[in-house]
Amino acid sequence: MPITDDAEPDGDDDLTPERVSAFLRRNPDFFLEHLDRIIPSRPRWEEGKVVDLQEVMVRRLREQVDTLRGCADELLHTTRNNMSTQARTHRAVLAVVGAEGFEDLCRV
Repeated sequence: MPITDDAEPDGDDDLTPERVSAFLRRNPDFFLEHLDRIIPSRPRWEEGKVVDLQEVMVRRLREQVDTLRGCADELLHTTRNNMSTQARTHRAVLAVVGAEGFEDLCRV
């Protein structure tokens, strides 16, 4: 189905959410084939007086994702250290409990 910028819906061809959904289900690669319609090839604002807040928001979200990844990595590292400490503590307690006498307890 060819797409033209000047295509206007008329009468029976009115766009509805249901018709758009049905079209996208029939054409799952539509957005991949028409990427230029989603992402403009030129800057959105030609004049220098307008600030594109979308770029600022995307940059901020990327920074937040990077921060969260760092936190997740740190949490995993801390968890592994805690598990190691817990395992050593359990081994030490089992060694103390398993001592068969005072001399064995002193050695442990």
